[in-house]
Amino acid sequence: MFTSLGDEGSGRSTVSLPTRGHGVGSLGRSLADFTAVILERSREADRSRTLTAQLEHALTSRVVIEQAKGVLATRRAMTPDEAFDRLRKHARSRQRPLRDVAGEVVAGYADPELTDPVS
Repeated sequence: MFTSLGDEGSGRSTVSLPTRGHGVGSLGRSLADFTAVILERSREADRSRTLTAQLEHALTSRVVIEQAKGVLATRRAMTPDEAFDRLRKHARSRQRPLRDVAGEVVAGYADPELTDPVS
């Protein structure tokens, strides 16, 4: 059966260990179950970290795009919606990510065709 370790009358915790041939299978199952739970928690934490990184990237991208819309709207005397359409069309026609083109507009080194004021 089980062998008990510790002083039972002293108030200290006791640990019961399986003795030869008794309870070893259930201990193995318990350890396997515990390991499965730990692995699942680890996967959940990884998924959570990935989602957090994706959301942070999306938020940063959105801020840069909004800034670029403001720059284009001011320089080209257009509404923010028109500026966004122009920005999006420019990025698509050059097969580039919208965020990259927007970053160039904000940094001041975008294609002049996109940013120069209308004459």
